[in-house]
Amino acid sequence: MRRRFALIICFLLAVGLVAGVAAGCGSEKSNGEAANSASVTKKSGGTLVVLTVKPRETKTGTDVAMTLTVTNTTGKPQGFTLPSTQAFDFTVFYAKGGQVYQWSQGKAFAQVITTVTIDPARSKIYTVTWDTTGQSAGDYQVDGVFKGLPGVQPRATMTLTAD
Repeated sequence: MRRRFALIICFLLAVGLVAGVAAGCGSEKSNGEAANSASVTKKSGGTLVVLTVKPRETKTGTDVAMTLTVTNTTGKPQGFTLPSTQAFDFTVFYAKGGQVYQWSQGKAFAQVITTVTIDPARSKIYTVTWDTTGQSAGDYQVDGVFKGLPGVQPRATMTLTAD
């Protein structure tokens, strides 16, 4: 009984946290370091997909962290079918031109159907770093995709300034 109560409390806390993230979608955070990140949330059924780009504004030649968080907001495990062993991808587009970065470019993935399961009130977190050396100053759009939900693709905007 105690275990079940603890699980229910954990689930309610996680749902409250996720709801807080969703409610803050599109708004700027007001505290220090968090204010310099961009976060966009997309929802599909009982799943939230959150793309966070940090920092939102920085000088060219610095690293940008891109994180895709996939959260199961339901009370039961969710299984996602992937067309290969690649679970996610990030693509960056220059606002005045085309694609400048894709995380999966040059990587090989086994072409075998794969299943990713996310337990209730749990998340899978995928993070990569983009080295902006050689990029032009200006606005960029970052797309994040979880291959288990290919139609759910959050897009965040970030800015590179001159050195």
